Amino acid sequence: MKTNIPGSNETARPFLPAKDFDLSKRFYEALGLVKELDGEVEIFRIGASGFSSKGVSKRTGPKMP
Repeated sequence: MKTNIPGSNETARPFLPAKDFDLSKRFYEALGLVKELDGEVEIFRIGASGFSSKGVSKRTGPKMP
């Protein structure tokens, strides 16, 4: 039976949507985060942790109170 358990070198990354994608990229780089992937989706790393980000044009989820 095949399992889908991540290996020891794989980590879960939170996703942070950005209204102004270019501004967000510059902000994270100014904070010293390392850009691991540059494209439609960006992956930033700091130490052993990281996150992915992408520009969004409109909100598709539930409205926040």
